[in-house]
Amino acid sequence: MKPIAIVTICAGLFAFQFVQGEESNKLDKMTVPNIVEMTDSTVLKVFSAEGGGAKYKAYLVKWKNQEVVVTDMFGGPELKEGDTVKVMVQVIDMPTLGIKMLQFTFFDMGAIMSKFAQGSNNVKKNVGTATPPPQR
Repeated sequence: MKPIAIVTICAGLFAFQFVQGEESNKLDKMTVPNIVEMTDSTVLKVFSAEGGGAKYKAYLVKWKNQEVVVTDMFGGPELKEGDTVKVMVQVIDMPTLGIKMLQFTFFDMGAIMSKFAQGSNNVKKNVGTATPPPQR
């Protein structure tokens, strides 16, 4: 698991709890997700939707003899039934809200890094147009 994915998930969870009205003295009660396991699962069904230029993808897989839906948060490759996906299983504990839940996420780090690199190339092109500060 790459650090960028973990940081993204943790930042989202902290922001969610903070927006929900958490007071600063309750910050010590918030916890980051615990990665329970990384496992390979076979895709049983593909779910997808599009709207307003945005896309949603998720996969039905088996985890410990239970069918669960695994969200593809970053739009990885187009997968079909029978393909194998790497699933990150997390326990998310938010005691101040009285919530403890399981979350199943699919991450294709190759796809994420490819999109990140494409975005970085666009930024680099724009950075070169600035005038450097004068030398002293």
